[in-house]
Amino acid sequence: MDSEKSGSRAIKKKYRSEGGKPSEPKTLAVRLLKNKAEKQRRDRLNGYITELSNIVPMVKNSSKPMDKVSVLRLAAAHMRLNYSCLNPKYFNSNIPALPAAIQSNLEKVEKNIGGFIIVTTLSGIVLFCSRCIKDFVGFQSQLIDLIGQCIYNYVKANEQSFLKKKVDSAIARCKKENFKSKVVKLHMQQRPSSRSTEVRHRKMLFKLSVHCNNSFDESLTKPMENLRKVKHRDFGAASVVLMFVEPMKIEPKINRAYLLSHQEIYFTIHGLQGQIMYADQRIATITGYMPQDVQGISAYQYILDTDVPMALFAQKA
Repeated sequence: MDSEKSGSRAIKKKYRSEGGKPSEPKTLAVRLLKNKAEKQRRDRLNGYITELSNIVPMVKNSSKPMDKVSVLRLAAAHMRLNYSCLNPKYFNSNIPALPAAIQSNLEKVEKNIGGFIIVTTLSGIVLFCSRCIKDFVGFQSQLIDLIGQCIYNYVKANEQSFLKKKVDSAIARCKKENFKSKVVKLHMQQRPSSRSTEVRHRKMLFKLSVHCNNSFDESLTKPMENLRKVKHRDFGAASVVLMFVEPMKIEPKINRAYLLSHQEIYFTIHGLQGQIMYADQRIATITGYMPQDVQGISAYQYILDTDVPMALFAQKA
């Protein structure tokens, strides 16, 4: 207190020597006290956020620095995940545990299922996402891009209401103990590159299903009563929406009239590395291979070694 009084006296003396009004030093002193209190508040909040970044595993194990909003978002997502489907008190699944042989090779299984898994709350907040999502839409394998975000923001704007309608329909069917999954075709946003701001989408197939506790979540059966107790719809919910997402298979438009006039010609589509992604049925009558036998295999394996350089040049031309 003595130091504050001496400081205010020094300010008054300074302003009197400069011809200032008596009210000016008082206003300046109040402003300085407010700035000091605001700085202390910011420092305290920054300390809390730093403490959170050392506690939340997704933030602590991240390879890149995060801003304050991302730290708070991932902390809230971590709370949702541990309070709902990872908490055996609220979420008891009827699905049997995987055999030990599969658990030890989960990473290989995950890479070969041809898609990725997204787990969301009933309102679409992402709780979990499999690591192989990076191979399909390019989001970070650490999952920090999607966790805590709303899944509806990652589909085309004109398809968001359609996806929400299908999720609500799956929830309504789950109330009636009908657990059959729904399949929808949507365009999912791809992660933009660092050199471009263009938003690109990829056509994907979403398989939606609702997984709930043995005794169905009260947030579904008594929504109004639940809303009086908690402010957020998803907090503590024992039900989740499981989405298996896979890319749409390529079905190119083929001029069949042209093919009929050229009986000894078959049509194929290749990837950038030469792998066969699509082959029409005529390949069986001409080469003896069925379309499913050659899909995913490099076309260079069926070319003479002396012709491979010419084929490579033709592909890059």
